[in-house]
Amino acid sequence: MLSYDLVMLLVPMAWLLTEAKRDGFRTWEKSGIALAWLLPLLSFVTGTAARVSIAALAAAVLLALVAQR
Repeated sequence: MLSYDLVMLLVPMAWLLTEAKRDGFRTWEKSGIALAWLLPLLSFVTGTAARVSIAALAAAVLLALVAQR
């Protein structure tokens, strides 16, 4: 995944935040959303320095949180 592809993750992240405001946060949701928010930045750093992309991890975290909801 490239950096500009990660913009698509804003939609599930916004949905999760809206649901959490309405029903309250579930276990690990705050940490998962924060991790998914930070991973694109970390992905850029690791991709530049080590040539390893961890961007798919952000998508996987959000997928797990959406599936839990």
